[in-house]
Amino acid sequence: MGQLVACATCDRRFRRGPREGRKRYCSPSCYSRSRQHECPDCGRLVYGNRCGSCCQRGERNSEWNGGRTVSKQGYVKVKAREHPHADLHGYVAEHRLVMEQMLGRFLAPRREQVHHRNGNKADNRPSNLELMTIEEHSYHHNRRPDLVPDKPCDMCGRIFKARRRLERGKVARFCSAHCTRKARSAGKINTWPPRRARSGAPREGVPMTRT
Repeated sequence: MGQLVACATCDRRFRRGPREGRKRYCSPSCYSRSRQHECPDCGRLVYGNRCGSCCQRGERNSEWNGGRTVSKQGYVKVKAREHPHADLHGYVAEHRLVMEQMLGRFLAPRREQVHHRNGNKADNRPSNLELMTIEEHSYHHNRRPDLVPDKPCDMCGRIFKARRRLERGKVARFCSAHCTRKARSAGKINTWPPRRARSGAPREGVPMTRT
């Protein structure tokens, strides 16, 4: 009949036949589970010392360069997995880390940006960094001679960045097409001489004919 023993993995009782020797497991799955142990880094069950991803992580990787890398945009990134704003690979831009150390707080990811004064993205010295808002940083890098900042709209009074027509030397008076239409209907825009008729539209006194 065989001997009734308990499985060494799941403690389920099973019968061990007279020819099965010192069988300790009730099934092949329990035998596989007995050979597994937790990875010391991530805690997953593995057969070797570590799982495949942990064996290639950090200093154990053959291409490890001290936790520093350069992005496609030219910014230097540093390995900082504990940082709340780290990316999926655990890297944070070095210029943001330097600015956070200067201020003693974390930067707002959607409101604050760091500007390099000399234009070198790899120069992350504290004297070369300047804290800006997203609007200030975008305006600094996109400044053009045809933009006039902080000009009030002649119709609604809203402050906007007007566009200067360089070939005519004129500056836009209204902030949007809606204000332009309101100004035209109110008589604030001189519409003489009248606009040229669109192509295909009938002119005054000239009937449309088909060819």
